[in-house]
Amino acid sequence: MDAAAAVAGNPSLAKLRTAQPKFVRRTYRALGL
Repeated sequence: MDAAAAVAGNPSLAKLRTAQPKFVRRTYRALGL
């Protein structure tokens, strides 16, 4: 799954990604997204 698509479907994740891009990027890698 594309991370951008996952964020597009989840507004709270989109906010998280904006506030903490490095943290979220690491989270996506850990989840295998």
